Amino acid sequence: MTPTTKEKPSLKRKQVDDDYIYGYQVSLPPSNSIKIPISCDMAMRIIEIIKKFDEIAHDRKALYLREEDAPRRPRFNDVMKRPPSSSLVLESDVLGREEEKKKIIQLLMSHSEMENIIIPIVGMGGVGKTTLAQLIYNDPVVCQHFSPKVWVCVSEQFDVLRITKEIVSSIVDSSKYNDNNNLNYLQCKLKDALLNKKFLLILDDVWNERADIWEALRAPFSSTRVGKIIITTRSMSVACIMKTVSPLQLECLHGEKPWLLFQRHAFNGWEIDQQLNFEQLGREIVKKCGGLPLALKVIGGFLQNEFKEQTWKGVLNNNLWDPDEIILSTLRISYNYLPSYLKPCFLYASLFPKDYDFEKLELIRMWIDQGYIQHTERKSLWEDIAVEYFEDLVRRSLFQCSKHKRFVLHDTVHDLAQSMARNEICSSLDFDKLKNIPKDAKHIFIKDAMADQILPLGNIRTLYIYTLHYFATAALHQNSCSKIVFSHMGCLRVLRFHAPSFECSSECIDSIGHLQQLRYLSICAREIHMTENSLCSLYKLQTLILKSYYINMLPHTMEKLINLRHLMISASYYQAPVPKSYFGNKNFLSFRFNEARNELFTSTYIN
Repeated sequence: MTPTTKEKPSLKRKQVDDDYIYGYQVSLPPSNSIKIPISCDMAMRIIEIIKKFDEIAHDRKALYLREEDAPRRPRFNDVMKRPPSSSLVLESDVLGREEEKKKIIQLLMSHSEMENIIIPIVGMGGVGKTTLAQLIYNDPVVCQHFSPKVWVCVSEQFDVLRITKEIVSSIVDSSKYNDNNNLNYLQCKLKDALLNKKFLLILDDVWNERADIWEALRAPFSSTRVGKIIITTRSMSVACIMKTVSPLQLECLHGEKPWLLFQRHAFNGWEIDQQLNFEQLGREIVKKCGGLPLALKVIGGFLQNEFKEQTWKGVLNNNLWDPDEIILSTLRISYNYLPSYLKPCFLYASLFPKDYDFEKLELIRMWIDQGYIQHTERKSLWEDIAVEYFEDLVRRSLFQCSKHKRFVLHDTVHDLAQSMARNEICSSLDFDKLKNIPKDAKHIFIKDAMADQILPLGNIRTLYIYTLHYFATAALHQNSCSKIVFSHMGCLRVLRFHAPSFECSSECIDSIGHLQQLRYLSICAREIHMTENSLCSLYKLQTLILKSYYINMLPHTMEKLINLRHLMISASYYQAPVPKSYFGNKNFLSFRFNEARNELFTSTYIN
């Protein structure tokens, strides 16, 4: 029988679902005995499938997935279904710290209002320093007594200019100082703003041990005399340099408190008789955690969905327990027991720098576009499944709630994720470190990078560029620059380009349009210049976000982006009208268009 051929439609929707398979290596044995004639199209599809299997095998090896991870862990029955993350998680963070909170508030209130005091909270990682500081910061008595209140996350890099900017911007409620790098000017503004005001400043996670740098930051506060400062640090040396009163040494929980904290996380939603069956094992596991709140929450969050005695015994007798590294050993055990589908999602979150507050929707869309989400019979949308993954990681205390409905990785959790990802994920690099990026790096977060320094990054799948000083404007003076950069990035799936002070030229945009594997594109720039056909060859693109003060025009052939699911455009000024084809597209799961103060929402999936 002669096969009939059908004319292909001019624009057939490509299905990229096979990009989301995340499994194990499959060997296709050669067959020399049987030869079957196949079409050229079919041959190309087979080659693509084999290539995909090779990628899967590489990812499995890189992420240390185990053979026993293969079956997806069964969920308990609907009666025991866990509620989604809520404020209860935050309440559980503060168990057992009433005495310490009361002591510090008394210190804040009892000293003379003409005296500027600095109170250090010192303790090991995971003991609850930040949680205690947050509890004090939000206490009604403190809120009534102090105004303004400022919270700054300092972290490992004690940048006096950055910290001063954050304080000034918080107090005067303006971002106009963000681009001002004159430290003397900023400190004079800060001094004037704090004059005769009862302010409270909390500097969280301080590592700096140089007294001269601390004195440089402290200068505007020394003459105010009516403010109070709280710092949190792991180092007693830091506390001694900065203190004006004796540091508060925050100890691990003791007595019945560790068990109560573990109980809140491990037995949330369990029946009383079920709790009793596991209580003895639970108490033995609690002893292993040494009273560290973070360890108790993480291991409790993991065990909340484990209903087999064998699993609990496996945790108790795990050879990874190390009394000298309680928190890291706890996190390693929790990671090892993560389902295979959660491991790459968890590790991928360490792409963000330490103390970076990330958005839920941003991360889950990046997961989807990296192919980390597995289809299930219960859910049809990738987004719904990804939300479940996210909430599971929150429940396990691997993701923590932060301000403004954002989330953050605890420093120690971030360290674990980076160590497990090895060289695959490089976070918070500045341009001085770009030369030392491992050859097998796949996901990179770069701060203040130069265009020519990104050239060696040929095999990466994620490039997150934050506040750069040259890259966006290079194409204005050297049109080939961005083409050279992106011509080496054929594997790129996620590109996040955050440069709000700079201009993104049409040449730069057009060069991005050659990234055929791109699934996620987010551009934030002062100006964005495009042509009618910009980006319209990115057939696999699923998420497009454009944020700018000025956009000259929007592409007219957006319907060519046949896999686009999420489109968000925000600008104060558009030089050309928005094409009508943008509105009413049935393929969009979410569409948001914002012009100045007018907003239009259609088919919105946004939570």
